[in-house]
Amino acid sequence: MIISLYGSDTFLRNRKFKKIIEAYLVKNPSALIDKFDFSRAKPGNGADQEFERLKEFISNRSIFASKKMAVLSNVWTDENVLRGRGTKTKKDDSSSPAAKDFKKLLAPFFESKELTVVFLESKAPLAAFKFILEKPAEHEEFEELSGLKLKAFIKKEAEESGLLLSPDALDFLAYSFESNIWGLETELQKLLWLKPGSVLGLADVKMAGDYSESENLFEFTNSLGYPGNVRAKLYSLERLLFSGEDPRKIFNIFAAGRYLSPAMLLSAADYDVAVKSGKMDYGEVLTDLVLG
Repeated sequence: MIISLYGSDTFLRNRKFKKIIEAYLVKNPSALIDKFDFSRAKPGNGADQEFERLKEFISNRSIFASKKMAVLSNVWTDENVLRGRGTKTKKDDSSSPAAKDFKKLLAPFFESKELTVVFLESKAPLAAFKFILEKPAEHEEFEELSGLKLKAFIKKEAEESGLLLSPDALDFLAYSFESNIWGLETELQKLLWLKPGSVLGLADVKMAGDYSESENLFEFTNSLGYPGNVRAKLYSLERLLFSGEDPRKIFNIFAAGRYLSPAMLLSAADYDVAVKSGKMDYGEVLTDLVLG
């Protein structure tokens, strides 16, 4: 199976990827998953090395896992990849050596149940890679939302979370966050915990954005995605838990982070499965994330 998730809205793209990973791991808990970031490609043989690693991953068979997933990023957004084998090729040239190599490698797996290939890209496929959009491959674009589309999205997200927004509150959120979907989602989470199940007006939204403890919460969840002072993170976590913050809420805000790397998204999905299977609780997960 070939799946392509692309577009400039990183938050929505990553959220979709997270859902795919979670469903895949529940169905295939022993599957092998590996990441292939072609931004590592350097002039010369950098692109070749990552491509050869992908070929090896696909061809190798394991006695422990019959299912595999390859997560590819920066395939058609890096000129070194598009040139392919050091050949000077225009970005949109369908004769790109790299595109031909990918097509030849992936052609047998468009309907495969053993191998799933996921492309994560910030832009739509160039002409050289349009073959990955052909059926039975799956694809979805995540463009930045604005205007009526943004308002419809906010209304839908709020209702799915159990929130009802007044028209002026909806307009205010759309105006305040514009294309910042990550900030919008965190704001909806704050509103949910402030007045779950209630109709929220403009005053409620403004009040939710003023309390200072939220800054500490979101600063902490953002810090989990990056290496840093473990002692300071543990202290921040203890303060949040002591103040009554729900560990599940903290984890969910972290897992919805807009700028999480593919590796961190995979870790978040693994932790979510561990909690739901009873192997860990959210407090243990947060401590584990802090300790790295």
